[in-house]
Parts: sequence; structure tokens; C-alpha cells
Amino acid sequence: MNIELEDYNPNWPKIYLIEKEKLQDILVQDLITIHHIGSTAIPNIKAKPIIDILCVVKNIKDIDRYHSAMERLGYEGLGENGISSRRFFLKRNKNTQKRTHHVHIFDQSAYGQIERHLDFRDYLRENPKEARNYEVLKEKLAQRYPENRDKYTEGKEAFIKEIERKANIYFN
Repeated sequence: MNIELEDYNPNWPKIYLIEKEKLQDILVQDLITIHHIGSTAIPNIKAKPIIDILCVVKNIKDIDRYHSAMERLGYEGLGENGISSRRFFLKRNKNTQKRTHHVHIFDQSAYGQIERHLDFRDYLRENPKEARNYEVLKEKLAQRYPENRDKYTEGKEAFIKEIERKANIYFN
């Protein structure tokens, strides 16, 4: 799959809200909160058109019982997918098979992971110049690695870590 960035779409927050309601209906017993994260949550920058959603739950071990309900919504469960205390689900467009949604479910005790995602988003929302720098980097990486998601992601790591460091100072 090619890395395709799109101009900011003002419908992305609306798409998030629609999916948020569906997730709330499923996770109602265990859900604490839901957030729109990732580049589609940062106004006015290009992004892969994938809505990233962060759910915070009381106990991550209880989430496995929702696997079938998530599948009925069109999600594929990938377990922790490399991050402990998380369950990761992805949804694809049925026709194109392109990813449309990522759901990251964290246990409430995974505060560091939760804070990292929210602070990154909020810092870029409040610092448009940094958000633009992130957009430029993503454009360069998408051109350099149009068919390599791993290389694209690796190329963002240093920038993301620096923004996380800045956000930690800014918000704390």
C-alpha cells in the first residue's frame, strides 16, 4: 500500500465523532474516555486519511471479550501489536482495503502512553509552526518511501520524540 497524504479534511473530526459513538456503545461497561489522536486530529496539516482513536479503559484484560463486537463494526484485532497494556484494532475500506481507522485501547494504568499521545496532539495544535514542520517531514518521507510504511514511520521517530520532549516541558 502506498503512503498517501491528503490535505486536511474538515470532515475528519466528524468521522471521528461517528465512530466514537459506535465504540462507546460497545465498550460502555469498561470505557473511561475516548480521544481523537494522530494527524487527522491536528487542524490544517496533511495526513494519511486514517482516523486514530485512543480509548482508555478500566482494565485492558477485559477488552478481549469485545473482539467479536469490534469485528461486527469492521475492525480487525491485532492484540497488543508491539505495545504492552494496549489492544490495537484497524478498520479498512471494504472496497479498496485501505485503512480508515485505528483504535488504540489502553488500560488506565498506562498513563505514560496515554499522555504521550494526547500531549503530542495538543502541542501540535497549539504550535502551528511545529505542526507545519511535521507535515513537511511527512511529505518528504512519503515521497522517499511511498510503498514502505515501516521506513515512513521510522523516519518520523526522531521528530516525534523531540515533540514529545517539548510537549512534556510545555504541559508540565
